[in-house]
Amino acid sequence: MRSSWLLFTIVLLASLYAMTIAPDGMKLPIHWNLSGEVDDEMNAKTALWVMPAIIFGILLLASALTYIEPRKDNLQKSSKARSWIVLAITIFMSTLAMSNVAKVMGYGL
Repeated sequence: MRSSWLLFTIVLLASLYAMTIAPDGMKLPIHWNLSGEVDDEMNAKTALWVMPAIIFGILLLASALTYIEPRKDNLQKSSKARSWIVLAITIFMSTLAMSNVAKVMGYGL
């Protein structure tokens, strides 16, 4: 789980930096259809904080599971798998977030 929090911190810092350099009126993709085409865009300054906020929510929920799950023994048995699943989700969401950061910084993706 530490790796996920570290990755989140990196994405958050990169997004905060990108917010400071994003030009006014710039749009970033936030949703894609099944063909991989962008079908919804959002103001860059808003889009740059949405993805880190979602990642934070997922990590907070995954961390809170250890306290709210009534069957703690089952949770302990699956802790390794849970950590890998959370890391995979964090990597996926971080990739999307960093693609927006890269676009703001002038890298065409």
